Amino acid sequence: MTRRYWNINLEEMMEAGVHFGHGTRKWNPKMAPYISAKRKGIHITNLTRTARFLSEACDLVFNAASRRKQFLIVGTKNKATDSVEWAAITARCHYVNKKWLGGLASIGPGVGQGTAAGQAVEGIARQPEAEGKIREELRGRAIEQLEKAHSRLRKVETEAEQFRVNGYSEIEREKLTLINSTYKTLEQLENYKNEMIQFEQQRAINQVRQRVFQQALRRALGTLNSCLNNELHLRTISVNIGMLGTIKEITD
Repeated sequence: MTRRYWNINLEEMMEAGVHFGHGTRKWNPKMAPYISAKRKGIHITNLTRTARFLSEACDLVFNAASRRKQFLIVGTKNKATDSVEWAAITARCHYVNKKWLGGLASIGPGVGQGTAAGQAVEGIARQPEAEGKIREELRGRAIEQLEKAHSRLRKVETEAEQFRVNGYSEIEREKLTLINSTYKTLEQLENYKNEMIQFEQQRAINQVRQRVFQQALRRALGTLNSCLNNELHLRTISVNIGMLGTIKEITD
């Protein structure tokens, strides 16, 4: 088998969650060499060995495709549904991304060439009973899916109607609450503004009163100082006059 180089990135594999295995309670002991650790009840696979075997699988698929082999891509997990469909349509392969029908691989020796579910197994056209069983199962599944889709549609329509009625009332209530809250906030801001204006006015008045009081106090102190000086001057003159009279009496 021809070997080729495939650009397999371990970081991309880790981001895609390839390293997450099954639960530790449900596993095959033969997988032990490929499990590197256990985390929160889940086995962690060895990405290095996974990448190596993935490269070998790519070589196998490439060589089979070069010989015009047909492929059936199977992936029934919900997260893999879109990826399986996209990969199969891109590669022009058959695919199963919903429920796997029991016995689909064992009824015939291999995958057939047709695209219909009734011809998915080679030789199934030669087995009317198996074909009828598969057709009946497919029909039942289709009816079940249609009923579920119709039920979900009715549920969505009911929820949409309830949301339209209840949601509109709720929106109106929230709008009124918001308007009232806005008005209350504006009123509080207006009161705060008025209080600030009154405070500033009172502070300006107090500053003016303080300046007037300081000026009056300075004038009063100046007047008092002048009066004290005059009183002292008068007393000094009176003392001097008394001393002069005493000296005159002594000389006489």
